[in-house]
Amino acid sequence: MTLGGWWEALAFSPDGKRIAASGWCRRINIWNAVTGALERTLAGHDDRVLSVAFSPDSTRIVSGSRRDGTIKIWNTATGDTELTISTGQYSVNSVIFNIDGKRIISGGDDGTVRIWDVHSGAQQLVLHGHEGSVSGVDVSSDGHCIASCGGDNTVRVW
Repeated sequence: MTLGGWWEALAFSPDGKRIAASGWCRRINIWNAVTGALERTLAGHDDRVLSVAFSPDSTRIVSGSRRDGTIKIWNTATGDTELTISTGQYSVNSVIFNIDGKRIISGGDDGTVRIWDVHSGAQQLVLHGHEGSVSGVDVSSDGHCIASCGGDNTVRVW
């Protein structure tokens, strides 16, 4: 299967049924992972969408955007934006749900890793340590550790 477009980020849904991809086009496309059929297009960011991730139950997608500095949470069934978080950052380079789906972890150009509440959008914690842009974040399978990497050529485990 080949899915056309200029894409910078992609994610499989945990249930294996969908693939989401984002990029320069400022949108997120969701395809059926078996047939390749386009199921939905999510639009709402003002600039490139640099990161996408599914929630653990595959019902939501989180996305992070360049220049508009926002994180959006989307309902995969309806395509509606459930929440927009204005981070105050120039760019949100990486986003992921934690393992219970109650928090979002993001990394941005300001060198911080941030943790956000999924329901309210409230910032819960800011982790400082990178001396450059944070380009990737991930969470351990038990949810106890966060890893981040960045332009300072380091990987940090929190």
